[in-house]
Amino acid sequence: MESLNIAIDVGTGYVKGVKGMNEEGKQVIFSSHVAPATDLVLADFGNGDGGYTSVIKLMGSRSDSEKYFIGDLAIREGRNPGFNLEREKYLHIDHTVLLLTAARLLLGDVQQSDPLNLAIGLPIGYYKRYKGELRNNLQDLSACVSVNNLDSLMLEFDKVYVYPQGVGALFTLAQDLPDTGLVGVVDPGCGTTEYLAIEIKNGKAYPVSSLSGSVEIGTYAIYQSVADEYQSVSGGVMSLARANQVVRDGKGKAFYRGNEIDLTAAIAKARMETAKSIADGILSTWKNIHDMMRKVYLAGGGALEMRSLTDFFPAAVILADPQWANVRGYISTMDAISEGATP
Repeated sequence: MESLNIAIDVGTGYVKGVKGMNEEGKQVIFSSHVAPATDLVLADFGNGDGGYTSVIKLMGSRSDSEKYFIGDLAIREGRNPGFNLEREKYLHIDHTVLLLTAARLLLGDVQQSDPLNLAIGLPIGYYKRYKGELRNNLQDLSACVSVNNLDSLMLEFDKVYVYPQGVGALFTLAQDLPDTGLVGVVDPGCGTTEYLAIEIKNGKAYPVSSLSGSVEIGTYAIYQSVADEYQSVSGGVMSLARANQVVRDGKGKAFYRGNEIDLTAAIAKARMETAKSIADGILSTWKNIHDMMRKVYLAGGGALEMRSLTDFFPAAVILADPQWANVRGYISTMDAISEGATP
């Protein structure tokens, strides 16, 4: 039986998933929010869009199936949903729920799954500490999963590949890298920002470990600043999940007791200050080499959220579809391995 390849990036802000390129290249994306499911007494009056309901039974667990709201549905119906910024979130049940939901959505209307191979990423700063434990946990995982109207399906992972985030983006650049010299990758996520320095010799890329790592700041800092400004102006409280929506809808408007609050200036300021904090953290490590870099590639959703990052790095360029750069890099590498290439 032929294996299927899937790659999933369980980010602090969004979950991105891609099915193997030999399997029509299907992809899914939803916000990284989880909440225990409750009865929706007004469900008949909605249009059925805006999130997922996931029912998961972990094999070997003494508990019965658990039901969760996922993504925008968790924000709308959950009680004070937030971002999971814990360092060990990769071993948390919410991480497992988000990953299994994405995997089930990628498989679509199948009745029985072929063996599954999974690629997943970890921040560079956490990679050495957690890669083995995460890989073992996922290879031991067995669960029955249904999402919305999709039938329940037993999910297990035959092979699990754990990659450092940012390296996935590097994989997508294989055809576009210069033949020689230094380049960088900066990948701002919601919880952390990854950075890599790569030395290229004779067309081959060699990541420089001493010049690569994670900065403990990401786009969540923008949402926190906006939520703080909302409270300062109105006296009301705005969750980070709601602040995220205000930032991303492009209008920058919120309301308090019927009064409109214009947060556009606060959003612009927060984006600039967060970009500067990220750049300061990276350039403290790159201080002796950043002027020598031929290119600095900006990946991740944060590259679009903070376009001002291009002001802080020499020869900066934002990748096409930067939010998908890592997960597409993972899947292209897995497909290559399936065809006999060396990982």
